[in-house]
Amino acid sequence: MPATPEHFHRYPGAAVAALLAVVTAGRAWQFIQPKPLRGSASPRLAAMLKNIRDPKILLQMLLSLLSTSGTMAGISLALVGIVNLRITSTKIASAADDMFLFASLGFVFVCFMTFFALRHVDSPKLARWTDVIDITFLLSLTLLVLAGFVTVYTFL
Repeated sequence: MPATPEHFHRYPGAAVAALLAVVTAGRAWQFIQPKPLRGSASPRLAAMLKNIRDPKILLQMLLSLLSTSGTMAGISLALVGIVNLRITSTKIASAADDMFLFASLGFVFVCFMTFFALRHVDSPKLARWTDVIDITFLLSLTLLVLAGFVTVYTFL
């Protein structure tokens, strides 16, 4: 694609790309050009739908799960504090508080298991580890949602 003045007028970002290409010896254009999507809306969604037996996809999944479960553990602990701020404490609010706490512990457990799974990516038992991690994450997330429903019920 030749860089003509009409091209720069039609695509204003092309002038910046051309300048970067000159500065970086022609390598910048490949990073600035938009790449067409191949069959899916996002590469992360495509990675989530693939077989996790591929080591690259498994590594991406574990890293994503590590950050997500750490965030969810923090949110769960914050919700424990929010439920305890309420003046009137009932048995239902106490149950919601315990559910948030156990969900938080589940997410922290997922963080630990994911960390150790990342350390032993070449282990033959990794498939079993990932199944345990997935089930624990799913149970913690389900417990968090149920605790949210119980909390809404106590506020109503």
